[in-house]
Amino acid sequence: MDSNIDLDRASGQIAARTAVWVARGLDVGPLTWRDQARAWPDQVVAGRVNAAEPDSVGFEVRCGDEEGRLVLYAGGWADVEYWDGIDADSAWIAVEGDYDAPLTQQEFGSLLDELGARFRRNRDADRFGGSSRT
Repeated sequence: MDSNIDLDRASGQIAARTAVWVARGLDVGPLTWRDQARAWPDQVVAGRVNAAEPDSVGFEVRCGDEEGRLVLYAGGWADVEYWDGIDADSAWIAVEGDYDAPLTQQEFGSLLDELGARFRRNRDADRFGGSSRT
C-alpha cells in the first residue's frame, strides 16, 4: 500500500496526547503496528521496531466503562470507535478520510482530540470534585 500519511509522525501525535489523557485518568494501551512485510495475514505487532513495513498504527483507550480505539492506515484513512459503556446510542463508529482524500497530519491530530474529548467520566469528575457516576 502506498503511504499517504506519515505513520511515524502520527505515532508522535498519539504519544503527545497520551500523557494528557493518562493525567485525566484514561488508560491508553500500547501502540500496535500492522506489518505489511510479514506473511499474510498481515501481522499486528507491538513496537515500531518490530514492523519493518508498517501499513497501520493503532491503540485502544479505556476509562471505567468507556472504550475507544483508533487505527490509522498508511493509505490515509482511520477507523475510529467510541462507546460510553452504557448507552448504545453513544457509539461512534466512523471511517475518516480515504485513499483518494486522505487525512492530513493536522486532520489526524483533530481526530485524536475528538476521540479524547468523548471520554467524559474523569473530565466531569474533575469539574464536580468527585466521581461523575455512582
